Amino acid sequence: WKPSLVLWMESEFWPIILNETKNYRIEIILLNGRMSDKSFKNWNYFKFFFKEIISNFSLILTMSKIDQKNFKKLGAKNVNFIGNLKFSNGSLPYNKLLEKKARKIIFNRSVWLAASTHHGEEVFATNIHLKLKERLNLKNLLTIIVPRNIKRTAKIKKEIKLYVPSTEQFQSKSITPNTEIIIDSSIGQLEMWYRNVKTVFLGKSYPPKGGQNPIEPARNGCAIISGKMSNFKEIENEMLKKKCLIVSNNPNQFYLKIKDCIKETKNTKKIRHNAKKYVQSKSFILN
Repeated sequence: WKPSLVLWMESEFWPIILNETKNYRIEIILLNGRMSDKSFKNWNYFKFFFKEIISNFSLILTMSKIDQKNFKKLGAKNVNFIGNLKFSNGSLPYNKLLEKKARKIIFNRSVWLAASTHHGEEVFATNIHLKLKERLNLKNLLTIIVPRNIKRTAKIKKEIKLYVPSTEQFQSKSITPNTEIIIDSSIGQLEMWYRNVKTVFLGKSYPPKGGQNPIEPARNGCAIISGKMSNFKEIENEMLKKKCLIVSNNPNQFYLKIKDCIKETKNTKKIRHNAKKYVQSKSFILN
């Protein structure tokens, strides 16, 4: 097997693999290149080493102009901005049988989703759940939590049950109309939830730790509530300008915005429409 081209989509750079590939005179192109402010700061301490690694790429295509700028500052050559390739994706595959189960569970209930959550955000979502239920008298409120690391599921369930005893895993047969919080540990099923639950809190954002990519929920017309997304700063700025993203800075703001979305206000419907329209307008990247 003698490839003439390697497309590198890893966010991590493996010096030995890259160097060996170049020694075989194989072209390497970095796709969807990302260089967050945090990574830039770290690599800046080892700028000479980074220049050696990055010189293995014959072309670097970045997902944002900010990433392009950071790569160039670190000495990278031939760096071009094309945009985030996720914009060109269609709907992702998901399990239709699981969707049937999900629809049965959420039918006729007020529901919201905490997606790709990190440590601490599950309890944060639980506190919002309790506040919504108490203040809005939402007896049928259902909160879906999909953790980023599914290995944490059992620990998350144990922790949340201290606050909300009627918490179950999506895979459980014990789910009833009285179940208040469901934790899903299925692999690769976020697309299913985005298609069926239109109020979404995106994880890794409170407290802010860079955020998660909002493209997939936006493509599905979700109202997205998030903290600051430093890893996707350019997309965040664009979505705020297009009025298709809600950024909150404290627990009360999150509660108020999620409340508005669950109540299906006119503004919420507009945000969802704008989100879908925004992704459609960027889908030309590979043309």
